[in-house]
Amino acid sequence: METRNQGRARAWRWLAWCAPLAAAGAITTSAPRANAQAYRPAAPSLSTPDRWQAAIGVRASVVRDGGLDPFSTADALAQFSAAVVHTLRAGNGFVPALGLATDIGSSEATARGADATLGTWRLAVVLEPRYVLTSGFYVGARIAPGIVRTSATLRDASAPAPLATTYWTSSVDASLGAGARLNAGGGPIGLWLIGDAGYGWAPKHSLTLAPELPARDASKAGSTDLGSLSQRGMFARVSLAVSY
Repeated sequence: METRNQGRARAWRWLAWCAPLAAAGAITTSAPRANAQAYRPAAPSLSTPDRWQAAIGVRASVVRDGGLDPFSTADALAQFSAAVVHTLRAGNGFVPALGLATDIGSSEATARGADATLGTWRLAVVLEPRYVLTSGFYVGARIAPGIVRTSATLRDASAPAPLATTYWTSSVDASLGAGARLNAGGGPIGLWLIGDAGYGWAPKHSLTLAPELPARDASKAGSTDLGSLSQRGMFARVSLAVSY
């Protein structure tokens, strides 16, 4: 009877000694698991530099159409250009890009002894397949179909009111160009120099100017016909752009 009691006592003493050791082992093995669960590598960023590009620049067009002669003495039309373009993927090689572009300009001259002013505003969709050679240089072709708003005005001091007309037409540009990043490196903000040259086309439209008078008086004053104008010809554009 005493032997059995002694055996039970020994067993309880072993359990008393082993319980703390087992608990310590459990804590030790569970700590790395907890740390492993707590530490998770950050997911890679989905933002890639140079996916968006905003550009401003100057566009010079040579328009040899006779309809421009009353408004320009050099067969030239200068415009302010702006564009926002987004590339559809990152990396080198073939990279398609889509965006919007606008060109705003005016030209003035003397026609028939009166001051003549021509104003143009163009809005276009940009389709630009690029070939990226390095992270800081690409070449590309641009197709930009759009619409053009044209306004023409004659101001004669002897006339009771200016003669004017405004109209809308379709247009399309096609050009080849290249872009070079001016600040080297892979920073989030890039500064680019972009240049392209090509041909712009718009259909002919008649320039019939009417006096800016109330309807009851406009018919008495008559109108002036300056022929037709087609804003088509070669152009070149230089822009500075910021990418991010």
